[in-house]
Amino acid sequence: MRRLWILLSLLCLGARANELVVPTTPPVVESFGFSQGAGTFTQLKYFKFLSKPIASTGLFVVNQQDVLWQTSSPVFSQVLIKPAAIHRRLALDKSYQILVQDSQINQLLSALLTGNISEQDWQITAGENGCFKLLPKQQQMSQIFGHVSLCKNSDVLREVTLIDPQGNKTTIEMTLKKTQLTPQELLSLELQ
Repeated sequence: MRRLWILLSLLCLGARANELVVPTTPPVVESFGFSQGAGTFTQLKYFKFLSKPIASTGLFVVNQQDVLWQTSSPVFSQVLIKPAAIHRRLALDKSYQILVQDSQINQLLSALLTGNISEQDWQITAGENGCFKLLPKQQQMSQIFGHVSLCKNSDVLREVTLIDPQGNKTTIEMTLKKTQLTPQELLSLELQ
């Protein structure tokens, strides 16, 4: 009986110690996120085998975890990220096709684009110039992302840099134009 009491005491003490050292999300990372908004982006993809990056531009719409990522140039496409799946269509008069379903990547991509980062998914360390470096905690995600850098240059300008395990890099500069969506913008987040 005495051993049981000692074991329970140690477990309770351990639980309290864990409660005291639970890290919190750094305030700058918290300020990086937004739950609703729309804006434009410029994306540069650097591949080791190319001398120049591949550039694309477009617009984005965010409402909670739903993200519409519409590339306008060099070619049109829409990617709709929902909690249960990622959908894509190549023209407005076409239907969405499912790219990925019931995968953790849906939530992680949504988190990266909205800035709503969870320490449950990422190891977060402070970097230079107010940026943060994120390392994926899950094995599956570390095969996709070597690491991610988040920088908030102002209230409206954010930069996301993704480095894959092979060393290829994608830099996304997002300019938030507004934080309240119109009914039309909310409709664009629906599967049509």
